Amino acid sequence: MDARSQEEMVEHLFAHSILDEATGCILWQGCKAGKGYGVTCWQGKQVYVHKLAYKFEYPDEIQNVVRHTCDTSSCWRLDHLINGTTQDNIDDMLTKHRHMHGSNHYNTIFTEEDIKLIRASTLENIEVARIYGVNNATIHYIRKGKTWTHVQ
Repeated sequence: MDARSQEEMVEHLFAHSILDEATGCILWQGCKAGKGYGVTCWQGKQVYVHKLAYKFEYPDEIQNVVRHTCDTSSCWRLDHLINGTTQDNIDDMLTKHRHMHGSNHYNTIFTEEDIKLIRASTLENIEVARIYGVNNATIHYIRKGKTWTHVQ
């Protein structure tokens, strides 16, 4: 079990981090989890570095999600972190376009230009579906504006 005091842990965090002078981010250089979030061990458990730093500074706050205002996952600078809900985090992701959508999605077969062509086509849905090798309903939802809503 990790016997470090909180003060020793903070020293450990600084010892394994660098300052990005351009952004002001304190960047964790140790182990990282998926999407680049810094991880370390504290009291026998693997924890996110940014959440641990936030917990040390604001021990009484509810920590559903600790969000990065800088959008740098390895940053743990306290004034770059804010407490929030899962919905706040999702809203940030959507507002900042950090989610995969449209032709950037790993599993799409369409481009934004395809969507424009599909919507402009006078062919029946089933005919367009055969051309693209998709289900008839897929074309229906594209034409009704239920999917690919970002394409005008």
